[in-house]
Amino acid sequence: MGVDNIFIIKTPDSLFRVLRGVFEKNNLEKAEDFAPYILYSSKSKRENERLMEYLELIINNANDDKKSGRMRKHELFEKTLFEKISEERDFFKGRIVIPINGLSVDEYGRRDGLDPYSPEFRFSSRALSLQNHYDHEFLKTVPLFMYMQPATFTQMFKEWNGGLRLEDLLSQDLKEFTYEERYKKKFQNDFPEELRYQEQQELEEVVLNEFEEMPFQPSILELIHEPEQEYDPFIETVGSIGFGSLTKPSDMLVGSLRYREILFDLRPIKRAIEKSPSTFEKDVLRTEKFSSVKDFLRHHSRRIHIAKTLMAIKWGFYFQMLEENLKEMIDEYNLRGIPLYMEKTSATSDIIKQAIKFSGTNLPIQYIGGFEGIVAGKLVVDGIHSEPAFRRLSGFLSSTQSIWKGDYSRTRVRASKPDTTLVKYESSEKIPWVKLEESIHGRHPNMEDMVEALMIEREQAIVDRYSRRTQSGVCRIEPRLVELKNYKGVIIDGRASETKVLLEWQKEIEGKEWILDLKAENYFGDKATFLEEQDPDNDVESDFRGSEFSPPVNCSIEKVISRAMKENGFELIKRITTDEQKRDFYRFFDPELKEPIAALRGTKLHEVGLQPFPSLVHYETLRQIGIEPMPSSNYCEILFQDTLFNPRTENNFSISFHPDTLFFMKDQNDVYDVVVIDKKTNREISYPETYYTKQIAFYGLMVKKFLEENGYKTGNTYLILDKNAFNDQFVVKGEELPPFHNINVFRPQKYERIMRFTPKSTFPDSVMEEVYKIVAEKDILMSNDWAYFVEMRERMEISKGKSCKNCFFEKQVICDKVIEKNIGLMDVLEGNFESV
Repeated sequence: MGVDNIFIIKTPDSLFRVLRGVFEKNNLEKAEDFAPYILYSSKSKRENERLMEYLELIINNANDDKKSGRMRKHELFEKTLFEKISEERDFFKGRIVIPINGLSVDEYGRRDGLDPYSPEFRFSSRALSLQNHYDHEFLKTVPLFMYMQPATFTQMFKEWNGGLRLEDLLSQDLKEFTYEERYKKKFQNDFPEELRYQEQQELEEVVLNEFEEMPFQPSILELIHEPEQEYDPFIETVGSIGFGSLTKPSDMLVGSLRYREILFDLRPIKRAIEKSPSTFEKDVLRTEKFSSVKDFLRHHSRRIHIAKTLMAIKWGFYFQMLEENLKEMIDEYNLRGIPLYMEKTSATSDIIKQAIKFSGTNLPIQYIGGFEGIVAGKLVVDGIHSEPAFRRLSGFLSSTQSIWKGDYSRTRVRASKPDTTLVKYESSEKIPWVKLEESIHGRHPNMEDMVEALMIEREQAIVDRYSRRTQSGVCRIEPRLVELKNYKGVIIDGRASETKVLLEWQKEIEGKEWILDLKAENYFGDKATFLEEQDPDNDVESDFRGSEFSPPVNCSIEKVISRAMKENGFELIKRITTDEQKRDFYRFFDPELKEPIAALRGTKLHEVGLQPFPSLVHYETLRQIGIEPMPSSNYCEILFQDTLFNPRTENNFSISFHPDTLFFMKDQNDVYDVVVIDKKTNREISYPETYYTKQIAFYGLMVKKFLEENGYKTGNTYLILDKNAFNDQFVVKGEELPPFHNINVFRPQKYERIMRFTPKSTFPDSVMEEVYKIVAEKDILMSNDWAYFVEMRERMEISKGKSCKNCFFEKQVICDKVIEKNIGLMDVLEGNFESV
């Protein structure tokens, strides 16, 4: 089995010893007690027999003081923490428990599970810096870090010397022990090695007879970090060693316990093998314990499986005890689940998920930093103390502090209960990716009829393939408005990157009349054209279109190309692609319809969700929010046009845009708030993307301008993105789509976090500055200035956002042709390059 170094856990023996007290508290002592947790359901009977044999050996070694006695004090620590949580659960009320991956990098560059109270643990230093940016009362009463380590270290903020320090839950005499236990531990550590086991009992009796009194009652934490006494001057003032307190960097403490990453994760071993397979194989065979590298990996896989399971069992007990508190925490702070500060790909993430299953609590989880965790799904060396990860933690704490500050009494943002229930959707029979409101099934005409009327079979097949692979469905705008009216969560005040202030949506809409019939009055003068008045065969020409903000690249070249390709895009791209590019060409363009597949798909999904249709039964859904049924063209796809002055060029330029959905909220003072909803076919994420934010902010800014020009008072602008609820692991740009998933699952659409901009917000002004910049750049590019094109292309290639890398295939092909032929952009777009 091997023996761990002193206080460095590498084997499940030591881990079991640390957790033994918790297991005994829950009547888990023998190997058979752990069988329901440990045994595989999908492996062979022989493999399970080997696991049980291995587990018995682990337990025997853990129960042998000669082999694992050095972990006794950590066992006592874990048992004491378990008892505290069991007995003092009220302590957790109002707190946010944040499980943390305890892996860090030491001074030698090793990635280990470090004691968070050691000087090497950089995350603690970063955490202490939070006191400079957050309300001290918030830090003292809300966040509680719990480390996913063999010994469950905790950290909370406490007042100290005019500032804050980090202390463990067990740092201040939370559990007192008898004099006898204290001196047993003290003198046991002082015994010579050769006497440690032979004469221990005899010497202890002598020592205890000599000391009848002690100067103070010791803390349980003193048993863990005895060496810290000389490092912590704070001890003398409180009469206790005070382990688990941290005021870096002035009072650096000595770490007590660490564990190797390979205790829970096989990947470091596999990486070592990949670096030098032959050398690794020789080293493995030289030990004479394993017949091959494969045998070596099987051994470690079993060991890791048992270690992760033991940890999951322990945390399962903690989740059981804290279930009520954790659910209150999720509700009070509008969380999606227990906030995990760890890489989504980490072994500790797997432990948490398994622990929730063992606990039977069905508690949800969320990763701080979004769907992919603190480092965007990649297992990086710096892990929890990397700069991007800590920024995500800061953002999370900012959001929760805003909720905590809802008012002085520390009530959290609690949305009022909606008057009506949320919409329940069902897939239609003929077209399962069409999501119908439950109440209208069997009634016609509905979206199913719209699809058959608006889309030919080829178009339906394209959308069907996409929807099945992404498991996403499309909803009508009417039920989405019902959901919006009843949404009881929080919204962002301003841009997510600039502010973390959260507001309650229900309070924002309280007492305001929703106005969807934008034809009822002359709100826009001659600046608006409603859908039935628009000529579908005559696309509006303008110098700037609002949708030019939308593509995921901040490049004026792309905007010029997009406009030109509306006329002859398919033939042009087909003509200039090389033989090597033809495969990609037919991946992105449909050869029959001669359109980009993504654009066609988006257009058709917009039509089904937003366009009017005679006697559509979905119109009646609006009654659920007190609005009389009306065609969607009254508030959807309105075309706006205007002329603006560009201070950069000192020329006028034309603009056009058409928000997918637009309506007003009028308060009792006849002040009109503008609500803009834009539908996107990509997936919903935590915060709106910058380019989408600019696009709909531009819409809102212009609509407010038109309203004010026509004598209306305006207030706030609310920007909303209506997205698809699919996981992007199903669709990765540049890769082949994966096989079909469960075709019975088509998720309804989701709103991204709503943004509010007040009349005092400065962001819309910055949007207009970008509009002026884009128009000026387009003018130069359309003048065929080749040198200017090359300079801009070079800027895009090295830009922080890597615009060229993220650009669409057809745009890259055209740019390459401009460089190749050494001619202007417009020459290529007009096809005038064959003779050059």
